[in-house]
Amino acid sequence: MKKIATILFIAVGYLATAQFDLGVKLGLNTTRLNMDDVNNPNQVIESLQAGDMRYGFQGGLFSAINFLTYQVRVEAYYSSINVEYRARQSNNQTTNSRVTVNRLDFPVLFGLKFGPVRANLGPVLSYNVSSTNDVLENGLRNGTVGGQVGLGVDFWKMMAEVRYEMGLSRFANQVNVSGQSIPTDSRVSLWTFSVGYKFF
Repeated sequence: MKKIATILFIAVGYLATAQFDLGVKLGLNTTRLNMDDVNNPNQVIESLQAGDMRYGFQGGLFSAINFLTYQVRVEAYYSSINVEYRARQSNNQTTNSRVTVNRLDFPVLFGLKFGPVRANLGPVLSYNVSSTNDVLENGLRNGTVGGQVGLGVDFWKMMAEVRYEMGLSRFANQVNVSGQSIPTDSRVSLWTFSVGYKFF
């Protein structure tokens, strides 16, 4: 009983020294598709591959619990990401199909702080809300899982950070190009650059 009381006393003492942060963030992202090239000889679309990196934006809320040099960071934000598929038709004509996907992201990150600098990593759950055209119609997955790792700097009530996100689950399993539906295992990777303001 005394051991339990001692542990609780120490835990309460640790929580009393913890610092809580809450704020807003806004940033830009660059998205690249990760997929194996698809080859369909003698079809209207003979090959399909990932296109160029595209830019988007994000914005939302962040919260953090800081204790000594440790941090647990929980966020919720809206992201607009742009992806591109490049298809080659049987007449050797190339078609670039671009689509914007709007989604909600919920990362939970664990990190270490070194003065004003921090390093974070952890999982992110994403819910795909909508897309802007029929390129991913019936192919876009409702939700995906990814991993994030990044570096940030906190100064006064401001913060700035850069992160890399790697898709761990399938983003889309079918692409519609020139009236043809093509099965694919598409995943996304992102670089994000954001700034934020802490309310407290």
